[in-house]
Amino acid sequence: MIRGLFHIIVVFLCYVLSVNTVMAVSPNPIAVDIPIETDSGFIVVTLKLNGQGPYRFLLDTGTQGSWASSDVIKGIELQAKKTHEHQIETNHQVQNVTDESYVIENVQLGDYQLSKVLMMHSDALDKKGGILKTLHCDGLLGIEFFQNVVLMIDVPHKRLHLDEVPLKNGIPFSHNNGLPIISTKITPNEQPQKDASQKTSPDNSIKVNFILDTGYTGYIKMPFCLKHDGKTTGEPTQITDIFQSSEPSALGEFMGTIALSGRVLTNPQVLFPVENCEKPRPWGLIGLRFFEQNIVSIDQAHLQVTISPAS
Repeated sequence: MIRGLFHIIVVFLCYVLSVNTVMAVSPNPIAVDIPIETDSGFIVVTLKLNGQGPYRFLLDTGTQGSWASSDVIKGIELQAKKTHEHQIETNHQVQNVTDESYVIENVQLGDYQLSKVLMMHSDALDKKGGILKTLHCDGLLGIEFFQNVVLMIDVPHKRLHLDEVPLKNGIPFSHNNGLPIISTKITPNEQPQKDASQKTSPDNSIKVNFILDTGYTGYIKMPFCLKHDGKTTGEPTQITDIFQSSEPSALGEFMGTIALSGRVLTNPQVLFPVENCEKPRPWGLIGLRFFEQNIVSIDQAHLQVTISPAS
């Protein structure tokens, strides 16, 4: 979800933190399974807000906060705690956007409950033809919602599992902007086009960062342009993200390897930028198609991620 409207999240989250909202977890030990839907091409979960619902929310680990549609806000009669008007640039257009923050007294996800949960609303999310309208969903559930538990995303078995057992011997990840960003080593067969911040080792490998992003329906999107001999096509319409960014990209075979959690992906199909190759990109994306083949656990409290192939 990082492109397009990403800076709404960064700027607006900084703006609304003064609400002093507390996400209070039930004192009972947590170990729950939560069913998910994936038929739409996204992960969809069912919530109850202040005892009302059910509401359908998209799970987007590439988004820090949670967002509710205007229908939800009106339905549970919430009053905005903060309102912020500003301009954003998305899809090469400048738009006037109004963002609002709300406090939900009780949010129930299966048997997991939180109190006093901060949610945002942006009129940009309610636009006609947007992903929420298309999928008949009521909002986005961001990674911050799971900051007090270990979140296991098991797409192959259509479930989430939440517990309080810390992950061990996982992949350390940074929490830049509140997102799960892991560092990996890629080794192209050819020298890639790169910016000055990227350093290659003697074996031509490059250390790059990827966001684990269930809001992106592709497999892997590279953070820089790449030279290779494989054929490419335009970006398929089914490879999108929740905010439907439109950076010119091409789908093709990455001629090289990607080392990830003890595994080596050889010549995988990836998406990569084809324009503005001199523009630094701080990270790429690991999307839902990767989650369909692997079980991914995220422990925000201890900054650990584990990835295991689905059985």
